[in-house]
Amino acid sequence: MILYLFKGNELSQEEIEQIRVFIEDNYQVANTRLIKETSHSLVFEGMKNDTLVGFVYQKETGAVIEDEDYRIFL
Repeated sequence: MILYLFKGNELSQEEIEQIRVFIEDNYQVANTRLIKETSHSLVFEGMKNDTLVGFVYQKETGAVIEDEDYRIFL
């Protein structure tokens, strides 16, 4: 599901919050928080089944990807 396509300007705090809520609702993740924002992505982490998991939101495509190796984006 595409959330927001990157239009060359930064995402608003409201859009970032909506992405965080989307991740929690669709991936059954709790305590999700934004840990890094770059020019091309947002990196979130949260708890899923008592395990810390990461998600990368790609600004150019508007896609959220669950990624075990999300720390490489940090």
